[in-house]
Amino acid sequence: MQIFNSRSLLYLLIMMIGVSCVKDPQDIPPGLTSDPVFGMTAQFGNQTIDLDAGVSQWTFVPVVREADSILVYSSVLSQDACIDQCPSSWTFNFYQATDPAVNEEEKFTNTINAGPIGLAPSDSERDSFNISISTHPDLFMNGVSYWEDLENSTLTYVSELNKTVGSTETFDACFQSSVYAGCQYNQCVHFKPATLIPCLLHIEAVVESGRYVVMTAVAEGTPPFKYEWADGPSEASEVVSVGTSMQDIYADVTVTDANGNRAELAQTVRFQDSIVDVCYFPINMTSTPFTDYSAALAAGDVEIIYRDTDGSEWRSTHAEQPAESNMQIKEVSYYGLSPNGLPTYKTSLSVHIQLTNSSTGESRWFDSDDIVLPLAHPE
Repeated sequence: MQIFNSRSLLYLLIMMIGVSCVKDPQDIPPGLTSDPVFGMTAQFGNQTIDLDAGVSQWTFVPVVREADSILVYSSVLSQDACIDQCPSSWTFNFYQATDPAVNEEEKFTNTINAGPIGLAPSDSERDSFNISISTHPDLFMNGVSYWEDLENSTLTYVSELNKTVGSTETFDACFQSSVYAGCQYNQCVHFKPATLIPCLLHIEAVVESGRYVVMTAVAEGTPPFKYEWADGPSEASEVVSVGTSMQDIYADVTVTDANGNRAELAQTVRFQDSIVDVCYFPINMTSTPFTDYSAALAAGDVEIIYRDTDGSEWRSTHAEQPAESNMQIKEVSYYGLSPNGLPTYKTSLSVHIQLTNSSTGESRWFDSDDIVLPLAHPE
């Protein structure tokens, strides 16, 4: 029986690797690669990671998934070619950029190219709100009434406006009604949905001594409130002298609550024969929070997931990333075709990203200057 010494064995391994360098389909096992050219050397907290595909049953699997009409180019580093919910696995998800592209290769190269790549927003940053704001439907059958979405300057000629708003965004809309029973009415609502309670406004008015109308801004929201009348007063009420038995009084007031939400109201208050009509158009508003996991929000960005031996997930999206977090794609080169015909690319990159355990809230830095992933796209 012939026995190889270490040098002979090393030479044999080099010869074998040299032969396998031709990246024909048969060189890449179905659905995965066991070529040790793929792997990573990294630091996760105080844990050193040195993993190569094809060594100790570790494999790197290129996966292409579709989510919300965009593709997710993924690499899964796991044992025995496991794809989903794998213990001791690393998953790198690259969300397809939204740039228009004529074919799958262009979509891929628009997303995976040398240079910095953005980090997908955290779960908390994806919290969104379904907002509904409405007033009496009769106003839209008599006279001219509409809602205006100030963000995109669109008009809605029905009694209810619905919109989805992110937690860091502001809802800005105005209701306008005119030529209805002689009233002119405009109320704008500026609402940060993360504060949960909007600021709405209406005016109450009473006549005193037949000569004065006392108008009071009645606010809903989070006190204390700040009042600003267009003609000067900074209190909740304003007194207007009535000159004739019939008069239209123009009221213009802005109220801001303790959370920075505000309502701006400009309207007529009608006075005739000691009777006052405040042209009150009640506005109702609801804000329902939900978590939006739409892949479109992460378009062009990357997400990293580590599932430990206990099955706990550490994600780059479980908490907001510090400002110093970053990922850099260093090089992308064509590798070959997988047996199912997917073009595969060797992608090298460096990372400095924080991963957070959603169960414990603990965060650890994931650092590496030496990661080589296989990434694929459909034909």
